[in-house]
Amino acid sequence: MLIMIIEVLLAIMNPGKIIMAISIGLMAGIVEEYLCRGLIFGTLYQLFKRKKTIFGKLIVPILLTNLIFSSEHLLNLSSQSLIITGGQMIQTFGMGILFTCLYIRTQNMIVPMIAHFTLDSVMIFLLPIAQSDQVNPMITFGQAVVVMTIYILFGIKIIKPVFKQKFR
Repeated sequence: MLIMIIEVLLAIMNPGKIIMAISIGLMAGIVEEYLCRGLIFGTLYQLFKRKKTIFGKLIVPILLTNLIFSSEHLLNLSSQSLIITGGQMIQTFGMGILFTCLYIRTQNMIVPMIAHFTLDSVMIFLLPIAQSDQVNPMITFGQAVVVMTIYILFGIKIIKPVFKQKFR
């Protein structure tokens, strides 16, 4: 934990890293959210909205959207290892579910865009720690699953009132 705090403080003192974090955060936050939550989820929701169950009507579009979102990160194999990319894909699947739940709950694309920008910007500051290839693959996988689970649990908490209102 102390190492992470020191890393963040060092990153803050590096103006180049701040610009990079803001640039990547804005690009990912706006472009990926518009594409994934706006276009892909919106289209899948329209295709599945006539299904009779909540699973078919809402859960399937959420899962498919975020499988696509997670798979987009395979492009990172050009600059990082399979272990790191696999862990990132697991985490982004959960993160995407959280962002989709934010979008459904608020009916506002800005909310997941801000959340995505914030998370990505913070991760840029932590990048040297997150990209170390000197890690045990099982630890990386385990950590990714834990992070994914936390994101999904937050997403469930956020979307629960929508289930109570729309799907009684």
